[in-house]
Amino acid sequence: MLVAEEGGTTGTRTGGGQGRVWRLTVTPCGTGSDAILLLEGRLGHTTAPELETAARQLLAGGCTRLVLDLSRVDYLSSAALQILERLSTELSGRNGHLTLRAPAEPVRVALELSGALSERIEYSSAGGQFPDDPTPR
Repeated sequence: MLVAEEGGTTGTRTGGGQGRVWRLTVTPCGTGSDAILLLEGRLGHTTAPELETAARQLLAGGCTRLVLDLSRVDYLSSAALQILERLSTELSGRNGHLTLRAPAEPVRVALELSGALSERIEYSSAGGQFPDDPTPR
């Protein structure tokens, strides 16, 4: 599990933010060609690289189907959108795909309004469990 902080004065990642601290927790589940990253917190410009680091480790291990559980993410920055697009492009080049699972309302709106993400990214609804999902819901 990786934990990053944004906007505070302590932690692995910090940035300006008037004394507020926003965290991102990244928990990987699964190995091989199918993997899930459970995300919790804020995907801001200083914490989004933690997502990319975790995802790249899975891709290096042979992952071609990556699911990002966004149900506990309350903010998505432009930096995070760029990372999602890069991951989608790389997975597509490996005949794989990226699934964004159950984005919370503010994240869903940001994804829709950005127009930055291609149709290569697949969305799944809240509450639905993937048949081969190793994590209980």
